[in-house]
Amino acid sequence: MSARHAVAGCLLALTLIHVLPLAGLAGEAALRAGYGLAALDAGSLILLRHRALLFGVLAGLLLASLWRPALRAPVILATLVADGGFLLLAWPWTALPPGLLPILWGDLLAVPLALAALLLGRPASR
Repeated sequence: MSARHAVAGCLLALTLIHVLPLAGLAGEAALRAGYGLAALDAGSLILLRHRALLFGVLAGLLLASLWRPALRAPVILATLVADGGFLLLAWPWTALPPGLLPILWGDLLAVPLALAALLLGRPASR
């Protein structure tokens, strides 16, 4: 497998991981099911729907970067900030509520994929 194909595979996997939160735009029921929450107040509902929207934008940019290589480094860095940031903010992971564990696992998968795409996609030194 060429580095080009490996980068494309990483970007597609990252797109899939980051498109999943878009389901939260469907409303409170989808958010409660997705995060294992009993209820949401109005402010939390807006914040989680906003999170879903931002991850949808990130997913769209990751997908677009397959055809626009100039987007790759910035969108991969944004992905690393978003996912790595969650991993840092959520530390210690053993204290996470069960509804956030899928996010933890998704981010633990996304960070190495993003790093691989970044490293494999860098220009060869001459």
